Amino acid sequence: MNTDFESVLLQNALKLKESNKLVIQAIADCNVDQFGKLLDDFIKLKKTIRADLIDRDVVRIDDKKAQEILRKISWGEDFPADQMLKAIAETTGEELDLNLLEDYEIEEMGSNLFYSWYSHYEYINNLYSIGVLVVGISVPDTLRCFVSEARRCYAFQQYNAVYSLCRTILEASVKDVCSRKFLNETKTDKVNLETDSINSLINKVAEGELRNAIKSLYYGKTSPLVHGNKTINSTEAGDVFKETLKAVQELYSSHGF
Repeated sequence: MNTDFESVLLQNALKLKESNKLVIQAIADCNVDQFGKLLDDFIKLKKTIRADLIDRDVVRIDDKKAQEILRKISWGEDFPADQMLKAIAETTGEELDLNLLEDYEIEEMGSNLFYSWYSHYEYINNLYSIGVLVVGISVPDTLRCFVSEARRCYAFQQYNAVYSLCRTILEASVKDVCSRKFLNETKTDKVNLETDSINSLINKVAEGELRNAIKSLYYGKTSPLVHGNKTINSTEAGDVFKETLKAVQELYSSHGF
């Protein structure tokens, strides 16, 4: 059964379908008197639906026609009315994008949506509390990017993303150390970063407690989330991120970097 929100969304989607038809009909009939109002109604209703979807990740709508309309809106696809208006704009040389929000609309949505659950206080406090990677060499840009993104995901309370990125950080650091130590070695020691398993690469660059720590993080702690079997809270994300940084730092140090 659809919720009240989804019922309203269903009604608006079907209204938009009809509004689209009326705009096309007004253009076909050269109905200048009605065209402006009908176009304004179409634009406002389409923006209303997109704004309603902005804070929803999954929406259940039983009506197949409404599903198709909402998918087109969600994916930014044009309706026939959009296509005809773009053709008119090209003819007149005017710029027209019915999908763009006005500045005042963004400001209003920001106040109602973003600041209702978050502020710069949470962002700064979270970023202040999470660690940074400290190493003695210049790391690859990709690894730097992954660490940066994980820290900012934590600051924005995207804890599942932090967990997933920890796994990526581990893999990137293991491959970096392998490339520095073994790519130019003899045939026996040489590695292939594209075909060798991550398990074999970990075995190549780490041993003892460090090897166990990396494998525990990679296979034990982060793997269930990556494979869709669990979700993460703030404490788990913070702890695993710090454990990941510690393992990466020890990995580089163990090879004299």
